[in-house]
Amino acid sequence: MLTAILVLLLSAIVSYSVYFRWTRRKFFAAISSMKGPTSLPLVGSGYRFVGQTTPEQMHKVMTSLTGQCESPTPIWSGQNLILVVHKPEHAQVVLKSEDCLDRAYFNRYFQLDHGMLTTSVSSWKAVRKLLNMSLSPSMINSYIPTVNRKSRIMVEQVSKLVGQPEQNFYHEVAKWALDMICGMVY
Repeated sequence: MLTAILVLLLSAIVSYSVYFRWTRRKFFAAISSMKGPTSLPLVGSGYRFVGQTTPEQMHKVMTSLTGQCESPTPIWSGQNLILVVHKPEHAQVVLKSEDCLDRAYFNRYFQLDHGMLTTSVSSWKAVRKLLNMSLSPSMINSYIPTVNRKSRIMVEQVSKLVGQPEQNFYHEVAKWALDMICGMVY
């Protein structure tokens, strides 16, 4: 009885694998020309992330996976393909493509679903319309005098720190950035 169940289960897995590969044969032919890290059946390269609990650890693993390959790098996460781009010109093509507006499922896992580049399609389209207006060449030209004035103030403040021991001045930079943004808006 147990043998029959195992044979049935194994044949179902093999049948599904053959069906999966056959229905996506053109896709797999295109991907086969790309060099990527080795992946295991069913889990892909996901086994390398086992035990990695923080985003920093996962980023380190991802960097090691993509560092040895050219961009774009195909990485399999189970049956899902993740194409990792690490060249600016490839990222530009991806970000401008209408086919790539819907962000990946793992953005929700890493809690990246509220960022400007990782939000949902509906939110992205609304934000993009607003950004296009505020980042037009004429608007950017109007920001330059304010940015120059605020940058000089920031340089004067930073020059006072020269010769002092190392310190974390993240909060000061955040204040200067907020001051610059408010100067451009108001």
